[in-house]
Amino acid sequence: MKKNRYTNILIIFLVAMNLILVAVLLMGPPVPPHHPKQIARDLRRTLDLNEEQHEQFLTLFQQHHQGMRELHQSLLQLRKKLPETLLMGAEESIAFRQKLNELDIRRNQMLFEHYAQLQQLFTEEQYRKFVRLHSQRPGPPMPN
Repeated sequence: MKKNRYTNILIIFLVAMNLILVAVLLMGPPVPPHHPKQIARDLRRTLDLNEEQHEQFLTLFQQHHQGMRELHQSLLQLRKKLPETLLMGAEESIAFRQKLNELDIRRNQMLFEHYAQLQQLFTEEQYRKFVRLHSQRPGPPMPN
């Protein structure tokens, strides 16, 4: 009799564990905190965005993120060549620095355009909240 009781408890425990495992698998992997979808979810809640604003924000953010990633890759490729500029002639060195400056200007333009698009998307109150939140976020880590 005791053996049946332990068997029943073990079966109930295993079924419960399987249900928990299935629930976790159905939820999918966790979304990283800086992932566009997670940021959009957090802002939707914080700024009280409606469904249309949420979808438009997600689209704008993904486009901006992709453009900035491509620009960052271009900057990294140029910066790898930075030590070689000392071996270049004066004209090539100046042209190289101009390329770096142009990419930096383009980055600032992209940021300005992105914020202008967000200002059009959000209500005035939502944009003010967004600016406050954005100013409180930590910046990139400083080099040691």
